[in-house]
Amino acid sequence: MTRSTLLRGQKGVNLAVLAGLAALAVTGPALAQDKVLRIGSSILPAGQGHVHNGGGIVNAPTIQAFFDSMTYIDGKGDVVPGLATAWEAVGKDKWIFKLRPGVLFHNGEKLTAASVVSNVEFLMTDAGKATNAVRTGLAPISGARAVDEMTVEISTSQPSPLLARLGMDFRLHEPKAWNDMGAAAFAKNPVGTGAFKVTDWTGERVRGEAFKQGWRPPKVDRLEITVLPEPAARVQALLSNQLDVAFDVPLDDQQKIESAGSRVYPVHYPAVVAMALRTTVDGPLKDRRVRQALNYGVNKEAYIASMMHGITNAAGQPAASNVFGHQPDIKPYPYDPAKAKALLAEAGYPNGLKLKGEVVVSRAEYAGLFQIVSANLAQAGIDLTLTPIALPELVKKVQGATPWGDTVIRSSPYNAYPSVDPLIGINTVHACKSQSYWTCDEAIEPVIKAANEEFDPAKRAALVKQIMHRYHDEAWGIFLHDEVQLDGVAKRVGNYRSVNLVIDYHAIELQ
Repeated sequence: MTRSTLLRGQKGVNLAVLAGLAALAVTGPALAQDKVLRIGSSILPAGQGHVHNGGGIVNAPTIQAFFDSMTYIDGKGDVVPGLATAWEAVGKDKWIFKLRPGVLFHNGEKLTAASVVSNVEFLMTDAGKATNAVRTGLAPISGARAVDEMTVEISTSQPSPLLARLGMDFRLHEPKAWNDMGAAAFAKNPVGTGAFKVTDWTGERVRGEAFKQGWRPPKVDRLEITVLPEPAARVQALLSNQLDVAFDVPLDDQQKIESAGSRVYPVHYPAVVAMALRTTVDGPLKDRRVRQALNYGVNKEAYIASMMHGITNAAGQPAASNVFGHQPDIKPYPYDPAKAKALLAEAGYPNGLKLKGEVVVSRAEYAGLFQIVSANLAQAGIDLTLTPIALPELVKKVQGATPWGDTVIRSSPYNAYPSVDPLIGINTVHACKSQSYWTCDEAIEPVIKAANEEFDPAKRAALVKQIMHRYHDEAWGIFLHDEVQLDGVAKRVGNYRSVNLVIDYHAIELQ
């Protein structure tokens, strides 16, 4: 496998990029009095302003400009108020949320408990159950009722101690506009409570104007988010003053951006970059010693220092260092190819072994990363052939629509978004009951079940600690590093901040 193989089809500037740059050029360089915040993104939500179907970890920064969440997670991993100011679990199947008074939707309607009930009622429909919001964590919600005008009770079909944390992915549409327009029309003309009100949403760009009547009015007049799929195009637009913020710029462009007077802002995802190991079929990966050998065989510290400019940390567990439940006492597997060879010999592979894997190269850096992983493992006697595949194809295989064949390793993060709790990723992808699971550890399953149902914070923390240690010791995946990206930010932008994919749009200033 070569870097050129992994990057095949990704070089060059395509027509969409040229169109995006042309559109930006119409706006022209920023003037001193310009109060338009211009952002370049690799993608816009496929569902446009369909708030319940347009989120997810990639689209969260866009959706958050127009819709507020019930709760948020701060930089310490704690739940903090959003549209809800207080919350409390009542038993194991009900939560009470107190709503923030005085909040208006973009059309002037008031936020009330009835607004939340209407949103929950939609999520209970067949269309609602198919949305991203439900699939990524809100599935346990089974109903809601207004206790009074500003208090709502939300019921769950199972014990859900994380419901308040999942409030970060529970953003509200305005019921009257939703019912009058229907979901499809609403997606093009969404009505939320966010800092900006949508004025125009197309496949290539979304524009919004400041919602001055909002509970967090912004300090700029307008917002433009334009799709520029190629990282080089986003960097070029930032350097030529056509953008104020460029999401997800290449790490190698950091010096170029800073030399031009702009800066880079590290955005730390609540996720661990990892490679899942197929342990549910007969083969060498069923042996813990082989799985540990794969972890000892990767020089994480070296590639983080060189290729990733030292902006992240090596990982050794399913929880990133900014995630609730991360265990500081668990150290990443050190690079020790001799140890890896010894473990392989103990497992019956003194001459090494051959493995096949598939990876999604979602960033240019990942091409180099997977090449390094393959080269490192070769030094330990493991011949790993990696094939790049598109994300949709990976999704089909995870969903069971396409067979895996002889693939036994795949790129698959331990993702804690939106709850910033490691069990959401484990439950979804990396446990016995997850979809198309590759990991099934019967010994730890009772602990996972207990943690999923435990409301006492101290007791739950103790259970999560057991899970983190077990996943490390059993090496259920190749743990690589905490996920991070760089946003390029122009010099004139002040107060730019992103925590768990939430940008404080209301605080941003243009100098």
